[in-house]
Amino acid sequence: MAQSSGPSAQSTTDSSKVYVIEMNNNNTIQGELISDDGREIGIKTSDRGLIFIPKYEIKSMTLAEALPEIANKKVFPNPHPGRYFYSPSGISMKQGDAYYQAIYYLVFQAQYAITDHWSVGATTSIILSPILLNFKYTHDIGTQDKLHFVTGMQGGSISAWSSDNSLGVAYAGLTFGNAEHNLTLNGGALYTKYLDYQYDPATGELQDVKVRETAPAISLSFNHRISATASLMGEFWYVIGASQNIFVGGPGLRTYSGKKNTLDFAILRVSLPAASWTSGLIPMISWTQRLGE
Repeated sequence: MAQSSGPSAQSTTDSSKVYVIEMNNNNTIQGELISDDGREIGIKTSDRGLIFIPKYEIKSMTLAEALPEIANKKVFPNPHPGRYFYSPSGISMKQGDAYYQAIYYLVFQAQYAITDHWSVGATTSIILSPILLNFKYTHDIGTQDKLHFVTGMQGGSISAWSSDNSLGVAYAGLTFGNAEHNLTLNGGALYTKYLDYQYDPATGELQDVKVRETAPAISLSFNHRISATASLMGEFWYVIGASQNIFVGGPGLRTYSGKKNTLDFAILRVSLPAASWTSGLIPMISWTQRLGE
């Protein structure tokens, strides 16, 4: 079991164990604890030999044996396995866990785990459009945490300034793998309501028409951890619309900084197959911070 300590928690360290040490600058050092005099610790590393670190420079110390191993190196766990760029996975959050995500620093979302299975969240932007609420349920299936079930709903107003535009999505899916290497297939339905304008030949004027559409949708996402600081990721959506099918998605990269922060980069494309139209490459950048311990 992992043990973490701040710089003054001498009693929780074990000199017979190897630790991964997170520094205040988010760098990490791994090695065997040799000494601890209350002010600094001595760590025997494989590449730098014996080094001494003042405790005020240490953010946390975690037993290496409790951490996942990637490319023969112990790494901090993915702090944000419950989502990809946006699509949810079936990896459960623990009760009390929470995260905050900023996409372009224009769109923001947050999620909080009420229990080990249920979480709630919200999404909005700097102009309060959209305003979406969601809930998600996850459950591990079988043993060894290799298969996970997820279901949930998200919905709300597309525009804070009009009640005529709204959307909702209900979905269910399966995640195969663990927090560091996984693939998720989700399927559901997307509901949209919006105000359109149609020409009325009888009056010669544009008439307001409220349009409601429900369309099947599927998404495929993956995360493959390749090092202590990076994962290959991808997310792909296909919506079978009543008037137009839509494909959105692309590959990207998740980078890790310390135990709680990730920075995601993606190159997305939007395609309307029926119209033979495809957008150019659209860059996406988002930052996520896990809250609490």
